[in-house]
Amino acid sequence: MIIAFIGNLAPWQGVEYLIQVAPRLIQRINNIKFMVIGDGILKEKLEDEVKRLGVSAIFFLLDGQLQPIPFYINIADVCVTLKKRLKSGYSPIKLYEYMACERLC
Repeated sequence: MIIAFIGNLAPWQGVEYLIQVAPRLIQRINNIKFMVIGDGILKEKLEDEVKRLGVSAIFFLLDGQLQPIPFYINIADVCVTLKKRLKSGYSPIKLYEYMACERLC
């Protein structure tokens, strides 16, 4: 199973939550992998967290420029939209991209 996040690696995205839950999920789900595609100001910090938690073998942070976005969405089994609570509203375009590719969100 591949769980994916595609988007900007910025503080409001909440990608660190996916990394933090990875050790627990690998205990419950066999053959699980995580794929985070994108760039942003948190990329290096997120890479460090993946190493710190010892999930480098199943957690992949990839540059979003390698393939078109639909390619990544379509190889995932589940796509996630992680968001931190903001005072202003937001409309994550990624959610619509995931649904257009008929992926679980």
